[in-house]
Amino acid sequence: MITQVAGRAGRGELAGRVLIQTYHPEHYALRHACAQDYLAFYDEEIRYRQTLSYPPFVALASLLVHDDELTRAQSTAAALRSALDAANSIDRACRILGPAPAPIARLRGQHRLQLLIKSRSRPRLRALLDLALGNAIADKAYDPRHVNVEIDPVNLM
Repeated sequence: MITQVAGRAGRGELAGRVLIQTYHPEHYALRHACAQDYLAFYDEEIRYRQTLSYPPFVALASLLVHDDELTRAQSTAAALRSALDAANSIDRACRILGPAPAPIARLRGQHRLQLLIKSRSRPRLRALLDLALGNAIADKAYDPRHVNVEIDPVNLM
């Protein structure tokens, strides 16, 4: 996006200028964007994703719990974590992270908690979600209106 903004600045007769406010001016994404060096950015980003087991090297699911009451959101997130752990207990094919506060922990009066699930097998990830969420609903452990499930989320905000 930074590269796109820079490309749009200065069209026409006047030269453009792009200002970026950041706490991390030496971050590789900014360095490569300023240099408009997509290949160098890709090389660095793909190594980062492989090292930390992020897509495209694993399938990823995000469960975002939201509720206007923090204690209810925490209870729902804990119940989902328990259901996921139980469904994952046989072969441990998935890695479950969280619950933790979402990057935007409160939005429009809603408290938000996030769980992430990583798996090298997309079918196994889907099977785990189907089993865990199905069991949690059957146990009335959560209200599905307060949980957003996203497979391969575009962003984690």
